[in-house]
Amino acid sequence: MRWTEIVLVGMLMLVVTPRAPPTAKASDGCMNVIYELIPCMEYMTTGQNATSDCCNAMSAFSASSAANATSLQASCYCMLEIAGSGGINSTYAAQLPAQCAVPFPYAISNQTDCSSLN
Repeated sequence: MRWTEIVLVGMLMLVVTPRAPPTAKASDGCMNVIYELIPCMEYMTTGQNATSDCCNAMSAFSASSAANATSLQASCYCMLEIAGSGGINSTYAAQLPAQCAVPFPYAISNQTDCSSLN
């Protein structure tokens, strides 16, 4: 893991600590999401190099997110929290599925109503 990824993971760990809802819904499983998407941290911070490792991680994350409504909603809350965290560019996070040509079950946007996903 590169130094920048270690720093970003540390920052995200601080951001996704349990707080008041709706972020509490996200925080319960966000560490797994952060771990899964570590290969994408460079892209989500700089917009450079959506690598094959990143795209493979995004593809696996998309598949696991769509497993059922509970997984879908939890991953949505988490992605919104990650995209809104310091150090992550929300525009790059939103563009990640398209950059990797990965069908994704929801828009990574603060306009997404995670509770309506099923």
